[in-house]
Formats: sequence, structure tokens, C-alpha cells
Amino acid sequence: MNLITKLGLIAVLTSTCHFANALSLKGYLDAKKDTSPVDQKVIADLYLGAVAQSLIESNAVVYNQLGKNLFCMPNHIVFGSDELDAAIEKYIGPNPLPENLYDVGIAAVGLISLERMYPCQ
Repeated sequence: MNLITKLGLIAVLTSTCHFANALSLKGYLDAKKDTSPVDQKVIADLYLGAVAQSLIESNAVVYNQLGKNLFCMPNHIVFGSDELDAAIEKYIGPNPLPENLYDVGIAAVGLISLERMYPCQ
């Protein structure tokens, strides 16, 4: 790992304290706004990428333990932060959200979004 990469990681890790609300749906949506600082957008995207990976791995673990999936995504989809963002946008777009849902972690909202977008038959 080169020096610039290390410095970038240090900057991201140290700024997460400032940006801790990215863990909630509200924090994530705030970070996506055009007026948000670039570092918040980058951290939100990195965080969402990690959430996407953990949801895929969780789906596999649930399948191995219980024999069924949480969500059934087509095999041809290369899943990452962009796809999870699209699923969340599709879920929250038409739905008037209760105020308390904005405090829910983005991972939980992501899981609900994937369950609705890719239901298992």
C-alpha cells in the first residue's frame, strides 16, 4: 500500500467520527445531497459498499443455515453500492416514510429494500 493510499485511509477513518450519522438513513440521504461536502459523499459511498457486501454475505449465511434466502437477486447482477442505492431509492421513493424510519440504520433499510425489490418466490 503506497503512502497516498495510507493517507487517504487515515483521512477517511478519522473523519468518520465527524460523519457518524452516515449510519442512519437520514445521514445517508443528507450525504447524497448536492450541497454535501465531498468527503461525506465518499464516506457514505464507501459505507454503502460495505453494507452491500455484508448483506450479500448475510444472505449466503442465512441460506446455508436455514435453506432459504432473505432476498433472491438474479445471478447476472454485479451487486455493489450503486445497486443497493438504487434499491433503497426505489423503496423510499414512492413511500411516505414515518419520521422514525429516518433514524433506522441504512443496513436495515437496505435489507428491507432488497427483500422488496428481489422477493423470493
